[in-house]
Amino acid sequence: MKGIIRPLAAFKNKNPEIYEAVNSFCNKNNMSAKHKENEFYWHYCFMFGSFVDSENLFPSFFFSDPGTFINKSTITEMGRLLLTGWYYNIEEFAKKTCQYIVNGYEKAEDKKINDLEFAKAVKHIRENIGYYYHHEGDLKVYLMKKFFNEEIKEYLPEPSEELKSTQNAIDFINKIEKNCIKKDKNYYRNNMYFLEERTIYLEEILDNYGIEYLQEGEHKKQYDKSCIEFRAKYSDLLNEHEKACNKNLLENVNVKFTLDTPKQQNK
Repeated sequence: MKGIIRPLAAFKNKNPEIYEAVNSFCNKNNMSAKHKENEFYWHYCFMFGSFVDSENLFPSFFFSDPGTFINKSTITEMGRLLLTGWYYNIEEFAKKTCQYIVNGYEKAEDKKINDLEFAKAVKHIRENIGYYYHHEGDLKVYLMKKFFNEEIKEYLPEPSEELKSTQNAIDFINKIEKNCIKKDKNYYRNNMYFLEERTIYLEEILDNYGIEYLQEGEHKKQYDKSCIEFRAKYSDLLNEHEKACNKNLLENVNVKFTLDTPKQQNK
């Protein structure tokens, strides 16, 4: 599922009657082509998303009161997601994903989301729809982190001691760097020439005493190798922790902060 696709053009060509029916509800006065397209996606989501809330009522996700639109950017992206699902013949999965988003909104304590932030989240799902179609657990984890980021923290496992010590070391180095730059924004540039002179001075002393040392090229190879090994190890530690967190979210937190509607939940 790679490359640029045009699901709306394909949908219009294959379903001209439905396209015209949806398009008839759109406000097309003094709008750019992009704005008109966004209007279509919003109305398509509104009309074909098949959304219900916990009380089987049309969800408050679309309006704060009659005629007052909310979450418009997110809903527009959901329309794009639905048509992308239609394009790839996984429309039911796209509908279920959009229902998860509405359910998360309904369960959020203050029923408030950052519209632009969540529009980006839906776009991310759409652009990776093939992966999430085959890894629905990861989709739920992604959305739970978006909706309940603070609430789920108490349920997440502690990082390993090795990960904590590594992160502390990185934070300490970053702190030193920030303090140096705070004192002098050109700190590292201004000290580079001095350190080069210092290196030459020390090499001359070692040469005078006949002490062998690695030449610059060989030292650079070893340095680069150690950096690559460190980054790989740190990445492995982060991945292990993330897997443990995600496993815990699916096994435990999903019960408390489930995104399923009652008819979707396991009995």
